[in-house]
Amino acid sequence: MSGPISERTAPSGASMVRFRAGLAAAGLLVLAGCVAAFLVSPFVSVPAGVAAGGLAGVLVAGPAHRTALVPVVTVAALVSLAATILVPEPLPPSVQWFGLFELAGLLWLIVLVVRLAPARQAVAVGLLASAAQATMILRAVRGWSLLDQVGSVGFWALGAVCAALGGTYLRSLDSTRERAVREARRTQRLALARDLHDFVAHDISGIVVQAQAARAVAAQRPEAVLDALARIEEAGLAALSSMDRTVHMLHDPDEDSAEGGAEPPGAADTGRAVAPGVADLPELLDRFAAGGSGPVRLHLPPDLAAAIPREIGSTVHRVVVEALTNVRRHAPLDSAVTVLLTRGDGDASTLTVEITNQRVGPGRTDAPVDGGERRGGLGLVGLAERVQALGGTLSAGPYGRAGWRTTAVLPLSTGPSTGRAGRGDDRGDHPVTRGRE
Repeated sequence: MSGPISERTAPSGASMVRFRAGLAAAGLLVLAGCVAAFLVSPFVSVPAGVAAGGLAGVLVAGPAHRTALVPVVTVAALVSLAATILVPEPLPPSVQWFGLFELAGLLWLIVLVVRLAPARQAVAVGLLASAAQATMILRAVRGWSLLDQVGSVGFWALGAVCAALGGTYLRSLDSTRERAVREARRTQRLALARDLHDFVAHDISGIVVQAQAARAVAAQRPEAVLDALARIEEAGLAALSSMDRTVHMLHDPDEDSAEGGAEPPGAADTGRAVAPGVADLPELLDRFAAGGSGPVRLHLPPDLAAAIPREIGSTVHRVVVEALTNVRRHAPLDSAVTVLLTRGDGDASTLTVEITNQRVGPGRTDAPVDGGERRGGLGLVGLAERVQALGGTLSAGPYGRAGWRTTAVLPLSTGPSTGRAGRGDDRGDHPVTRGRE
């Protein structure tokens, strides 16, 4: 059962079928109660048929039509109270057993309305149904003394109290679950926002490098500007793709269910909801090398690529993106970059990802390519949180001569990956030939 009934969803064809089935079940039980009035007292058969029919109708109709719960419980309670008030004499024991149907129906309706109705309606209608359930015993003890009647009503009220407490407990569980879902969605959206920052920052830094290079060679080599513009266009499209994919993943699934579960047009065809993984590393490094930062090499054994699960692969991709972004921002322009993926030392269940860069051009300056005054971002901080959430570790620091090394150690699952990482099975060492010599 879902949350409060005020949260409506658009009824689909299947829900309308269930609604008609619930309406039919309720009508049959109410009719049965009316027909039974010819065999037993109508003051017990009719309210029993209404209570049992209302319960059956609500349960069969399903969550999409539980907005009818409050009026159904209200009608059942009023019919029960009317029968209690109008009964002319105590009911004989031979027909009192029929009231068990009414008792069960009212108790379950109390549970449902307390759990699912909006707060004010849950209190008001719950009290009304509880009063009807507690006082129905008066039909059998009408001739008793006032004290005995009050005692009987008080004893029967324990059933309503237990039903209300049960509904309140289930309501609290629903509220806890909804808060947990909201918090999980918030956490995921924050993580996706960090992903968007890291991926787009990588592409934008590439655009900046290409624009700087084009401006530097425009006077002497105008033809090189066209090549730089093509690379700028490619990096811009990659940034747009990252934003599009992230926005699609941020889309609230509840909105889809409210619209019948339909996906945005083309979502299934473009595959934009799939986060980049290990299989995308060669393409990523190709684009990085095209920026002219220096030679780049990827070492990824085929058997290891097949063993990396998708959730680990997306984190590996993020680690490499962040490392390459830092290389562009802070390393010398002539840097040899090596991306090494290996199994952990003596531990086949862990993956070590190491990204290093070494200066190879003695004539270059060590100044950052985008200026040294830019304040550090939260890329490594967010990345460390994500790696730690997977049970791994992340470290980064100076390496060699004017170099930098980023190392992540991540756990591996025992089974082979079934995701996109498997596309990299045919790759071992991947030299990128478009870097500056």
